[in-house]
Amino acid sequence: MLAQIQVVILAGGLGTRLMVALPDRPKGLAPVGDRTFLEIQIQLLQAQGARHFVLCVGHQAEQIQNALGDGRRFGVQIEYSIEEAGYLLGTAGALKKAARYFTPDALVLNGDTYFDIDYVTLLQRHREAQHQGALLATLALSGLTAGERYGNVAIDPLTGRLCAFKEKDSDSNAEWVSGGAYIVERALLDYVPPDQPCSLERDIFPRLLAEGQTLAAMTYPNRFFDIGTPAAWKQFTANYLEWQDKMEDVQSVIRKQIEENLAVTQNLVEAQVGLLAQISETLTRALKSGGTLYLCGNGGSAADAQHIATEFVGRYGRDRRALPAIALTANPATLTAIGNDYDFSQIFARQVQAYVTSRDVVVGLSTSGKSLNVLLALRAAREIGAITIGFTGLLDEQFIAEVDLCLCAASKHTSRIQEVHLLAWHVICDLVEQASIE
Repeated sequence: MLAQIQVVILAGGLGTRLMVALPDRPKGLAPVGDRTFLEIQIQLLQAQGARHFVLCVGHQAEQIQNALGDGRRFGVQIEYSIEEAGYLLGTAGALKKAARYFTPDALVLNGDTYFDIDYVTLLQRHREAQHQGALLATLALSGLTAGERYGNVAIDPLTGRLCAFKEKDSDSNAEWVSGGAYIVERALLDYVPPDQPCSLERDIFPRLLAEGQTLAAMTYPNRFFDIGTPAAWKQFTANYLEWQDKMEDVQSVIRKQIEENLAVTQNLVEAQVGLLAQISETLTRALKSGGTLYLCGNGGSAADAQHIATEFVGRYGRDRRALPAIALTANPATLTAIGNDYDFSQIFARQVQAYVTSRDVVVGLSTSGKSLNVLLALRAAREIGAITIGFTGLLDEQFIAEVDLCLCAASKHTSRIQEVHLLAWHVICDLVEQASIE
């Protein structure tokens, strides 16, 4: 959704307070680790789908243009609306100058604030409200922490509309502060005088409210950050680098788990393709001969048993006749009655004795290979003369002794074993389904 809207970043201000620490650059190019603040802003929005950016620049505009270019290295397109260096127009005036980019709305960000929220939802809510009546803007608001002094707002809790907007240094007990992010309609710019310095927060918003115009708001618990002073810039830098370290740790865990999955899957490809074909052929013959597939397992394997049975009874990927498959894990009355009257170890075996014939196939799913109730079910099926198939993890001699065919996922981790079991069953479903059509 953000791909179809312009993101307009107000980055033309003088940054007089931050200039003490960074006299040689505009504040949008303040370094945060190995990146600039504007890069971080753009990448936050790019990750949510934004592709088109307009930077309203004035003070030291050429530095920003040289640093960010046309945006291709960030995977976005950047255009520039340039103010005269000696005659800056303020936040509202800069938007007026960039009016041609509003189609008819735009996401507007202050170029010195970082507000990590869901901008797609902000845009959706704005457009939903816009369809219900004239709406000039929707502001994203952050909870106001005691002692902070930013522009604060009061909202009507019933309508979500702004009641008052007061810029920083005003007295107020309001709970919300403007996060420097807005969805703005092009019609709002009609209230901005052309070619004159004008503030969105100090001039335009209060005027619109005084005239009875509608401004909406969405509130967020997320804290917003600005880099307007040396202390604020240093604090944001410290916070951001800490977030980056945590994200790298998270990404390391993600990579490790995916790599483990790939290793187990590779073993399936290299060592057990022939076995998968044999299991598929065995199931196909049994089902064509009037047999039924029965499945059992515990926990996640119980859920997998039901998933697999559903693929046969319904369909996996093609329309064809229904194939008989029953998960012995699906009837809570039966499971609890047998568990209560006999023993939990008997919950599947009793069902096998009641339903299974020599034409059928019984599948036991046990990631450890040591689930007693599954082992007893397989043993009961063998006594009846049914075909037995096991799905487990690393080789377990007792489990293998109870089955005619056994697929072993080469891992000690339950989650990796279950992932490969499900992949194997999807392959089997596809092959059996194809054979049932032929």
